[in-house]
Amino acid sequence: MCITCSREQKFPAVFEASYTIRIQHLQNHGLHRSINYLIAALVAISAIYILPDLIAFPEWYIKRLLFTNRALIGSLGGVLYCLRAIYLNKSVFIKDGMRIAM
Repeated sequence: MCITCSREQKFPAVFEASYTIRIQHLQNHGLHRSINYLIAALVAISAIYILPDLIAFPEWYIKRLLFTNRALIGSLGGVLYCLRAIYLNKSVFIKDGMRIAM
């Protein structure tokens, strides 16, 4: 049994008030992990996109560079779209009611 769970059973009123704080903490922890993952993917995609200019690749790869660049640009767009969604949900839209911050 979890230590926190046993404390909740002994002191339910104390932990009831802190329940929303703990949920927000877990959500923020997951959010930071997602942001770190997306930024790492953004750096990796950018590095892979720049590599053919810095390193001599085989001729067969250079012939297929257009396909690779298309895939990288699509991945870059997807990562930026996910970062935009996180920004909008955490910064622009206020969750307590129907207000929208301008």
